[in-house]
Amino acid sequence: MPLSANSEAPVHFTVLIPTRQRCDTLEWTLRTCVAQNYTACRFVVSDNASTDDTRKVVQQFADPRIVYTNTNRRLSMSENWEHALHYAGDGYVTYIGDDDGLLPNALVELDGLLRKLELPSALAWRKAEYVWPQFWLPEIRNLLTIPLRNTVESRSAPAMLHQVANWQAIYLQLPCLYNSFVRMDVIRRATDSAGVFFHSSIPDVYSAIALASVMDTYYYSHQPYSINGASQHSTGGAHFIRAEQAENAQKFLDENTIPFHPELAMAPSAAIMAAEAFLQVRDHVPDPAHLVKIDIARLLEESVRSAAGATPEVHAAVVAAVRTIAAKHQLDSLAASAIEKYPHRPGAYSETVAGYSVPTQTLSLFADTMGAHNIYDAALVGKALIVNHRVNPMSAKNLLAANMALAPSYWHKIVNRVRKRVIRR
Repeated sequence: MPLSANSEAPVHFTVLIPTRQRCDTLEWTLRTCVAQNYTACRFVVSDNASTDDTRKVVQQFADPRIVYTNTNRRLSMSENWEHALHYAGDGYVTYIGDDDGLLPNALVELDGLLRKLELPSALAWRKAEYVWPQFWLPEIRNLLTIPLRNTVESRSAPAMLHQVANWQAIYLQLPCLYNSFVRMDVIRRATDSAGVFFHSSIPDVYSAIALASVMDTYYYSHQPYSINGASQHSTGGAHFIRAEQAENAQKFLDENTIPFHPELAMAPSAAIMAAEAFLQVRDHVPDPAHLVKIDIARLLEESVRSAAGATPEVHAAVVAAVRTIAAKHQLDSLAASAIEKYPHRPGAYSETVAGYSVPTQTLSLFADTMGAHNIYDAALVGKALIVNHRVNPMSAKNLLAANMALAPSYWHKIVNRVRKRVIRR
C-alpha cells in the first residue's frame, strides 16, 4: 500500500540484516530488534549460507516480525544486500549490520517523527557507536559514543552531494541505507530495469550516492536511532585499520563479483570509495535527477592527505592506488607532488579519551563500567544517557561532573601516551 501522510495507519518499517557466520553477535543485534514496542515492521535476516548456528539463533526468538531467508550459496556482500532487499515491502527500509543494533523505542519515535515531517523521501541520522569487547584494538574496547544533540534539519540532496564530492562531508551525511530509513518507492527509482539496485562492491556508500541522486530533499536527525557496532568481525575495520587483522577484508575482496570502477583503483580510502560510488551511479542509475562530476585531480590529493596518518600498510596501499589512478588519467606528476606534499606520519593518531565533546555534543565512555558487554547492553546504556540528557542537559556543572568522573580514563591515556613517546625515542 502506498504511503500517505493523511493515513492513520502506522508507518511500516523493514529492517534488513545481512549476515554470515556471526551468530555470536547476531543474537544481540536481534535482541535490540525484538525489544521494539512496534508491530508494523519486519526484521529480515538474510543469511549468506552460514555454517554456524545462525539459523538456530534466529529461530530461538519465535517472533513473527522476524523473517529468515538463506541464500543457499555463498554470495558477495552486495549480492547478499540485494537478496535482502527483495524482502522489503512498501514503507521505509533500512539496513543494520549483524553486530549493530536499534536503540530502544526507535521505531515508535521514528513513526511519530516521520508523520510530523509528512513522510519524506528519507530520514537519515547520526549513529551512536560501540566497540565490542572482542575488537582488535584493546585501547578502544567497550568504548561507547553517544550523540546528544536532538535537532532535525531539512537538507538539499544535490547540495550535500556536491559537499561529499568535494570532500567537505562524508557519505553518512547523505540518505545512506546504513543510517537512514528510505521510502521503498524512492529505492525503486534508483533501481535499474533488471531490478538491481546495488552496483558497487561497497553497498552502503553506493546507496548514499544513488539515493541522493534521485531525490531533492531529505531530513537529517542529529539524534541517533541505531547504534553501530565494531566487532572482531567488522569488514570495514579490517580493511581500514591494520593488515594483521585482514582476513575478513580479504574474504570481502575475494568474493566480490562487482568490479571496482575501471577509472579508479581499489584502496582502503574513504575518498576513493566515495568517488567510485559516484562513477557507478553515473553509469547505472536510470534518469538520476542529480549527477555530480568527480574531480580526479582533487581526489588524488585528498586520498593521499587523508592517508598520511594511517598505518603503514594502509598508507602504502593508498599511495599505490593513487599512482595507478593517476596513470589512467595522465596525472602522474600531480600524484607525485601530492605524495611528496603529504608524507606518511607514523604515530600521528589521536588517542581516544572518554568525556564530553562540547563542539560535537557527544559523550564517550567505556560502557563496561556501566555493565555493558554487547550491542544490546550498549543500546540500553546509550538510550538511558540520551533520555537523561534531555532531563538534565550538559550544563557547565554537569559537564564538570561528567569529566571528573572520567578522570581515571584521562590519566590512563596520558600515561600510555607518555610511555609510547619514550619508547619511540
